[in-house]
Amino acid sequence: MVNPVIISDDDTGAGASYPERMSWPRPLPMALVVGGAGMAGAAWGSALGGPPETLFLGVVGAAVAAAVLLAVQSIRRASWARHEAGFVGRASQDQFVERLIAAERERLGADVERELRARLAEILRLASHPGRDLGATAARVHAVARAANTELRRQLGLLRQAESTTTDHRAHPAGPSLPRTDLLLGVGAALLALAETIVYPLLEGVPRAAGTVPITVAAASTVIGRRAAPGVAAVLFGALWLAGALLGGPVQGGFWLLLTAGALGFALGRRGGAAAFACWCIMAGAMAAALQLVDPENLTVGLLAPVVAGFVGLIARHADRQAARARTAEAARREEIDEPLQRAFTASRDDLAREVHDTVSHAVGVIAVHAGAAEVSWPERPEVARQSLRVIADTARAALAELPRARGRAPVESPAEVAQRFREAGLAVTIEADPVPPEQAALVSRLVREGLTNVLRHAGVGGADVRVAVTPDELTVSVSDDGNGAGQVRSGTEGFGLVGIRERVALAGGSMDAGPLATGRGFRVSARVPLAGRS
Repeated sequence: MVNPVIISDDDTGAGASYPERMSWPRPLPMALVVGGAGMAGAAWGSALGGPPETLFLGVVGAAVAAAVLLAVQSIRRASWARHEAGFVGRASQDQFVERLIAAERERLGADVERELRARLAEILRLASHPGRDLGATAARVHAVARAANTELRRQLGLLRQAESTTTDHRAHPAGPSLPRTDLLLGVGAALLALAETIVYPLLEGVPRAAGTVPITVAAASTVIGRRAAPGVAAVLFGALWLAGALLGGPVQGGFWLLLTAGALGFALGRRGGAAAFACWCIMAGAMAAALQLVDPENLTVGLLAPVVAGFVGLIARHADRQAARARTAEAARREEIDEPLQRAFTASRDDLAREVHDTVSHAVGVIAVHAGAAEVSWPERPEVARQSLRVIADTARAALAELPRARGRAPVESPAEVAQRFREAGLAVTIEADPVPPEQAALVSRLVREGLTNVLRHAGVGGADVRVAVTPDELTVSVSDDGNGAGQVRSGTEGFGLVGIRERVALAGGSMDAGPLATGRGFRVSARVPLAGRS
């Protein structure tokens, strides 16, 4: 059973992945907002008191701004979830499958591109800055090219065999977290509270009540229950504040308050319900009563963390519920179309495998050939080695630019452009090509590229001949050479390239032949595709 992710932009256009669309605001604007709020808080603190107030209110201002940004992000997430649920409800089966396939292809294409891009970038770096020992550089390039070819075949095998394992990256409702996470947060808040209750009175030159340190540390540590039992933790937190004020050992505020009160307020807001709201009221009410008794000037500042955090938690809860409804609707639609969706995923992965091979395989082949030439030429023929490394660098650079082609993000090359690229790689290519119908341009480009790649890799030839002929009823593509590369067919096996091209031609209703020429020397790959009835 597949578990795809919907991506949708509008009802008619291309989509973008949910994590991409719902990403955190850009760093610079976020820094400006948070920094500006921090400066405003610091100015307020400076007007109220000395350096401790300035520092504390500056941090509070920055924290409040970050919470507001989080609230805005949650609002956007809720809006996007509503839009997504609406699309799921009104989309036809074809539209729904198309969006799911687009999401799957984008995810798989990004994974494959990331793996291959690292190796091509390493080849480009080596070939662009070879150093003095060109032979050693060529050997290293050759090794990386072999690793890239191995990785390419591994990725192709995974694409052709693996089931869909798409991960749903959208926000899910909060659930129990690892106890160690909460324990570490509680210990951190307790240690921060301990330091502040000792240092602040010394800096300000005021006496410290005997019970302030233990009761403040205890209040800070209640954050341990933020996930497992936020209601109990919040009530205990409020009780400690009130008890401290009544018993003469009041809780002392500080930076730790942002951690504990903020985390508990957010957890209660996100959980929602009457019980959670009652616990939040007890916590905030007890804090307000305690501050009114012992430190009324800081009443507003002290309540900022639980109030703002609780509000943000409510917004996040709303977004979670909207996303949950969208996931439920999506799951129901998937159940309706599971069988055709499975077939569509399989076809999409096979097509992506062909695209990846067509995009990268010829470049890796060119790089390997020229790396070998550079190795054997150095040091007796240094100019040949340098020229080979220049071709390698150009090929790797072009391959990096073409990698997005596998996801449909790069234009289709014409047969003449493909032939020119192989001429630059050192293969003598002659070409005669009629104008190709637009609907067959991608297929012809792939046929020519794969045919020339086979020539370069296997034939040991001086040149290759490309013919593209178009009649009203038929398209014919032929790539032949004068070398000795027929061994792959005699062995009874075909590589991914010929297999992929054969599948593409078959999908277009045509046929393909690959084999040695009648003269006994040379190899030809030819394909015929019917054109009758094309629009």
